[in-house]
Amino acid sequence: MATGSGKTIAAITATYRLIKYGGARRVLFLVNRKFTELYNVQRLSSNTILDSSKVVIATIQRVYSMLKGEPELDPSLEEGSQFESGAEANLEPLPVVYNPALPLEFFDVVVIDEVHRSIYTLWRQVVEYFDAFLIGLTATPSKQTFGFFNKNLVLEYDHERAVADGVNVDFEIYKIRTRITEGGSTVEAGPDTMLGFRNRRTRALRWQSAEDDLTYDPSELDRRVVAPDQIRTDDGDSERQALTYNRPDFWTTTSNKQFNFVQHIKSLLKIHGRAAVVLPDNVLFEGGAGETVRRNLLKECEVHTLLRLPTGIFYAQGVKANVLFFDRRPGADTPWTKTLWVYDLRTNKHFTLKTKRMVRADLDEFVACYRPGDRHNRTASWSEANPEGRWRSFSYEEILARDKVSLDLFWLRDESLEDSANLPEPHLLAQEIADDLRSALAQIEDVLGDLEQRVGAGELEER
Repeated sequence: MATGSGKTIAAITATYRLIKYGGARRVLFLVNRKFTELYNVQRLSSNTILDSSKVVIATIQRVYSMLKGEPELDPSLEEGSQFESGAEANLEPLPVVYNPALPLEFFDVVVIDEVHRSIYTLWRQVVEYFDAFLIGLTATPSKQTFGFFNKNLVLEYDHERAVADGVNVDFEIYKIRTRITEGGSTVEAGPDTMLGFRNRRTRALRWQSAEDDLTYDPSELDRRVVAPDQIRTDDGDSERQALTYNRPDFWTTTSNKQFNFVQHIKSLLKIHGRAAVVLPDNVLFEGGAGETVRRNLLKECEVHTLLRLPTGIFYAQGVKANVLFFDRRPGADTPWTKTLWVYDLRTNKHFTLKTKRMVRADLDEFVACYRPGDRHNRTASWSEANPEGRWRSFSYEEILARDKVSLDLFWLRDESLEDSANLPEPHLLAQEIADDLRSALAQIEDVLGDLEQRVGAGELEER
């Protein structure tokens, strides 16, 4: 059964039915050490089984200890199998002899959790000691699994069926390309270079200095060579990736994470589903892929509200951000967006994260204008008679006529720019300049990272 689809619950239910209706007198449930971390159960913590016990939960280490006649087992020995610790490098089955205290018929059914592990080598004779039906649970059966059970597959419940039944959540696979995964790498030898070599059988790790350079190609990555920092640069920072997501449910292919974010959210929404997304300003006005995303969003969704946020409060420091509200609609011949309402909480507003923090009352006017229970009967606070109103609407035709279908909409007079006698306090002005510089620097670094990736990809193709 697929991971997360409930194989343990299914096994517990089957155990109950076997005892109540199937004539089973006693069932052994073999678990790994993580079972009690996942489920609140009482498992066997001593080498004594009460005659009244119907279900016995134990690790295979403890059962082996009981078969050897040991009075007790150190609980620390259950923390890992001997296979994992490397104590049995030859992986020969452990010797098991008859124990009259645990006769062969003591259990009628043995349920083995995570049956894809080492039961076929080190622990096989322990599992086969009892004259009982063996039931194995696994999400990842191997050839050894089918061989051990003579291909007797009782139940198969794969991930696709679990998703179709609403039991599991589907996932999407993204292929991330880096310099190492594309071209391999070389670990240069040196007095300070240490390499770890792991024994495949014992799992023991041995460290030694590198006498020669170690060169590996992409096919050896995560097989012969493990590079934990394969997506990090030499200075420890995450390597900037120009990742392009090519998905059939996206309107356009781009490496811009914000535009991919918007497209992904739209694809997740069910029909009539609602979204409110925090987005930086560049999503509102950038051309190219940005224009494509905005045109399709306005057409396929009802984009009804835009809240212009104060600078650096809801997003990264210095970044101007907005909240875009939209509802997904079914397919139609005409665009779903008719009117976009905009509330400007940025112009002539000065908030900080410490000295002048935003509070709930600062959003009261927006909430009143939004009219959550009666959204289609809104009234603008802006008019020619009231040019300081922060709430106004724009028709779909007005937006479509703007350059690149820009949603970067503002109309209020910026007092700090037009009235020299009414400038903000010097520290506020300096803070705004610093925020703008940080935002500009971050955008330049993003552009530089993309250019470096493209140059690197070009060099790789030439080679």
